[in-house]
Amino acid sequence: MGNFFRKLITLPQERRVFGLDLLRALAILGVLLSHAQLVYPPEQRGWFGFFATISGVLGVELFFVLSGFLIGSILLSLEPRFQQIKTLPIFWQRRWFRTIPNYLLFLILNIAASLAFQKAVPSIIPYLTFSQNWLWPHPGFFVEAWSLAVEEWFYLLFPISLYLLSKVFKSFNTAFILSTGFFILIPSLIRINWALTGLADWDENFRKIMLIRLDAMMYGVLAARIKKTIPQIWRRQNFLFFGAGVLTLYISWSYALGENLDTNFFAKTFLFSNTSIGFAFLLPIFDQWENVNKNIFSTAFQLIAVWSYSLYLCHLQVLQVINFINEFFRTTSFTIQTLFLFIFFTTSLIISSAIYTYFEKPLTNLRNYFSKS
Repeated sequence: MGNFFRKLITLPQERRVFGLDLLRALAILGVLLSHAQLVYPPEQRGWFGFFATISGVLGVELFFVLSGFLIGSILLSLEPRFQQIKTLPIFWQRRWFRTIPNYLLFLILNIAASLAFQKAVPSIIPYLTFSQNWLWPHPGFFVEAWSLAVEEWFYLLFPISLYLLSKVFKSFNTAFILSTGFFILIPSLIRINWALTGLADWDENFRKIMLIRLDAMMYGVLAARIKKTIPQIWRRQNFLFFGAGVLTLYISWSYALGENLDTNFFAKTFLFSNTSIGFAFLLPIFDQWENVNKNIFSTAFQLIAVWSYSLYLCHLQVLQVINFINEFFRTTSFTIQTLFLFIFFTTSLIISSAIYTYFEKPLTNLRNYFSKS
């Protein structure tokens, strides 16, 4: 039993950047916090509910930028052999071994949970093709999958765009510039058009629609491009970038939160762009934060970062069970609700660590075998 738990809290051997792990951990903790408030009745949430909701929104936006930064770094490293036709299948194979197994596992678990709680299960085909929120609101089933659809389509479409344009123009740089323009302008222009037509519901009709959120990851890719092409600016101006990022996020959200998000034009259009830009500006300083004294806090943040994907997928099902138990006891005691909050966090962390260690990581490691093959 000791070896079992010791394995759960063992960090992977590959080189990791502590600053980026810290951002991942903060992002997933923000998402957990946003849903953790649901253990309390609405009248008990108060300021906690408001803060938790915003932390969840920002957590997902930060994930998009971090994912774009990772994918951009990988694709830029492939530049010398990018026009080889086998490069893209290998890239997708490695990416999908990382993301798809966990996704399918939790798709099955969500189906089982819905049947167990006697809830309707929609057609699964859109979930298998990540088309459940392509240009329309995401269904109420497996709700956290909306952001995964954004990421999976970006993983597919952006490399294809780079490959085709580099073939046409015989230049990776030209292909990158044009692809960047497409992936920023098209989603932004659609958001502007929808906002001008009076479409409301900021969360369901703007934030969670796949096609108009692809630009969120593109800003992370741009950060990776800056790091590669002008590394001296990336290294020396990191505090300047950090200040610009904090200022961008503060001004944008201070204004937006004073307005009605469902009707405000800025909130439905440029707030998304500014949030992604703000987080991208934070990357240089965190990307260079590699050395850290190993202690319980630094290790905890890195472990949470490692478990973040499994944690993102499992925590709502944990919450569903806790709320079912909560309804059974029918108590509004603040102390009891806080105990449920503690149980929610600890159970989610334990389950995600087990899934990462015994399912996600072994299947991810298979990609090395198939890549060599």
